[in-house]
Amino acid sequence: MPVALWSVSGAVPVRLEQRREFAEKHLEAWVEADATIVGGDGLTWVARQPRLPDGSIPDLIGMTREGGLVVAELKRDAVNVGTLAQALHYVLMLGTMDRDAVLKRLNLTDDQGSVLAASYQGGSGPDISIMLIGTSRAPELERAVAFLSDRGLNVPVRIVTFTPFQDAHQNVFLSREVEEHELAPSELSPQQRSSRGAKIEWVQDLARDAGVADVFDAFIESAADLGLRIKPWPKSLTIVPPFTRGRTLLYLAPNSQGTLHLGHSTENITELYGADPEEVRRALGRNWVDVSRDEARAILQGFIALMQQLQQGSSPAGAMPVPSSVAALNI
Repeated sequence: MPVALWSVSGAVPVRLEQRREFAEKHLEAWVEADATIVGGDGLTWVARQPRLPDGSIPDLIGMTREGGLVVAELKRDAVNVGTLAQALHYVLMLGTMDRDAVLKRLNLTDDQGSVLAASYQGGSGPDISIMLIGTSRAPELERAVAFLSDRGLNVPVRIVTFTPFQDAHQNVFLSREVEEHELAPSELSPQQRSSRGAKIEWVQDLARDAGVADVFDAFIESAADLGLRIKPWPKSLTIVPPFTRGRTLLYLAPNSQGTLHLGHSTENITELYGADPEEVRRALGRNWVDVSRDEARAILQGFIALMQQLQQGSSPAGAMPVPSSVAALNI
């Protein structure tokens, strides 16, 4: 989809000039320095060009806060079917490696190592997704991703493209477009649905052991009432939109101390639903903290009220996803 920007500070809109060569020169450094630029709220890079057992070398491997791995391929120009094929190769290689072989190739904190190791319990291993990053995308790429999804390959793919613009004062602005491809729950095979259901129950068992099952289950039930989805992780659950299941709205994990670790993504709620960031902060309060059962209930009530307001169209974007965002860069 072509992107254009205008400056509207004066009486007459002024179209900004595209500077695609600027992105080609700097994109790799931008992405490596700040994972959030690719829409990775809670994503951290844990390996840069690691060598896999067959000698192949992915550009970047990231880890989400929930414990999933992200294989990222960067191109200075258009991402295409070949880029997707490369990334799929790396995913398959990671999927065939045992826990210790994966861990030794990643630069993890103790907490990250614990979460990732837990995902191998039962032999399933971590969820692995693909991120393709470039300055444009080939038209056949979306068809290739759809082809794989239509045949049941449930490896989430995020396509992120950037276009820089420059105004008359030499300020550079960066436009980002994000496309996400993942099978809907209704499209999963019976085996996939059974595995996902089992993982939710495993986390619910952790909540029961921690003495927070009542409020934990209330979050799950409320998400269903709001038409949102639950995505399970080794020791946590995330509440995600039905239209782009790779973007976390709310994160919850039971703690052994009888508390819940809760977090929300202000970026995702504002970008996908058109909420005001201050509105999100007022509704949900403290972020990425351990909370008591009572505080968790209060946060749940705030989340329900906020999402009902957004879904009823009180905010500009209603419940429709926003496909792109613009950020100013200090160059």
